[in-house]
Amino acid sequence: MKIGVIGLGDNVQKAYLPTFVKMYNTAEFIFASDNAQVRSELMSKYHLLKMVSSLDELFAAGIEACFIHVPAPLRCELTRRCLEKDIHVFVDGPLRKQPTEVKQLQELALAHSKIFMIGFNRRFAPLVERLKETPAKQSLFLQKNITVKSRNVEELFYNDFLPVLDAAIYLLDSELKRTIPVIKQRAGKLESATLILETAATTAILTMNFQSKVASEIYEVTSENGISILNELTSLRLLHAENEELLGFGDWDSPLKKRGYEQMVRLFVNAVKSETSTNLRQKNILLSYKLCAEMLQEYQQQIK
Repeated sequence: MKIGVIGLGDNVQKAYLPTFVKMYNTAEFIFASDNAQVRSELMSKYHLLKMVSSLDELFAAGIEACFIHVPAPLRCELTRRCLEKDIHVFVDGPLRKQPTEVKQLQELALAHSKIFMIGFNRRFAPLVERLKETPAKQSLFLQKNITVKSRNVEELFYNDFLPVLDAAIYLLDSELKRTIPVIKQRAGKLESATLILETAATTAILTMNFQSKVASEIYEVTSENGISILNELTSLRLLHAENEELLGFGDWDSPLKKRGYEQMVRLFVNAVKSETSTNLRQKNILLSYKLCAEMLQEYQQQIK
C-alpha cells in the first residue's frame, strides 16, 4: 500500500515524521515537499526512500491514502482533490474553514466511499481517554494559556482554541443544551476566550488566555467519584475521598504516544487497510468547527 505525505514543516517533522519512519514495514510512504532543501535534508536524516515535490506527483505514484500537513488555508482544497481521486485522507485538524465547507468534505468522502479523518490528537492521548472514561461527569474545566506572537485572530481561534474546544466536545457524553460565549478584547486585541457548554448532566467551561506569560494546558473533571486533574496531557492526578493517585508515563514512552499523535497515524493506516472508520473518533467534530466559528463571529461583532 502506497501512502502519500504532503507538507513537511517543522511541526510535522516533530509530531508525525518519526511515526511514519517507524511504520516503513507497514506501508510504502512517499513524501512531498515543494522545498528542495527540505527534501534533501530529510532524505539524508531519515533515509527516506522516495520524495517528490507536489500532490500531482503523489497521484502519479499511485497512492491509496494521503496525510495532508500543508498550511491550514490549503488543506481543504488538497483534501477535496484527493477525495475526488478516490484517495483516503487524513488531514490536520485546524482547517480554518467554515463548518459548511468541512461538512461538504465529509459528504464528498461519503459519496466516494473513502475515509476522511480530521486529526485532533487530544482525542487519542491516553490520559484524555482516561478522563473520557470517567462516569457521571458533573463538571469539566479546560484551561489553556498561550504566549502570542504576531498572529491574526482567525489563526488564534482555529489553530489554538479549536483543538482544546474539540477536546471538550469529545469529553462530553451527551447532547449540548446551551452554549455561552465570552470574549475579552481590548481595542481589538484578543485577550481571552471562554465558552460554557451545558448538557443535561454536565457543565463544561473552556477558557483560553491569549496574553499569558506562561504556556500551560490543564483539564479538570469532577464526578461523584472524585476529581481528575490532567496537566499538559501527560500527568494525571486522581483525587478521591480517601486517597490520591498519580498516573503518568515511563521514561521510555514516546512523547508522540503520550500526546496521541502516534495512535492517530496507526489507526488511520489500519482503517485504510481494513476499509473501516469505526475507530477514528470523528463523532461531533463538525460541532467543534461550528462552535469555533461562532466564537470568532462573537469577537468580530464586538470590534465592529
